[in-house]
Amino acid sequence: MFNFISTNQINMEQRDSFEGTEMVAQEQNSLAKTGLDKKQRIGIGVTAMGSLICFVSCILTMLDTTGEYHGLVLYGFTSIGVTAIVAGFYLIFEP
Repeated sequence: MFNFISTNQINMEQRDSFEGTEMVAQEQNSLAKTGLDKKQRIGIGVTAMGSLICFVSCILTMLDTTGEYHGLVLYGFTSIGVTAIVAGFYLIFEP
């Protein structure tokens, strides 16, 4: 789903371009932090999208404007929203 650089690839590239091991360690830590930040931002967006879907499903269910599609709105949208929230939490909190 996401294309992240592995630690081995980072080490190979850094050995070719840097001299000292201290610089390699600093660069590796900065690249790892950047990857985590990107993944957490995506997770926050997915969680927000899931929350919005659940909210819309709740409002549509209470207003009962959907008629025949009441079950689809109540169970379908809510299931999709909760799944998106759980996936977003996974992206946010996974180390």
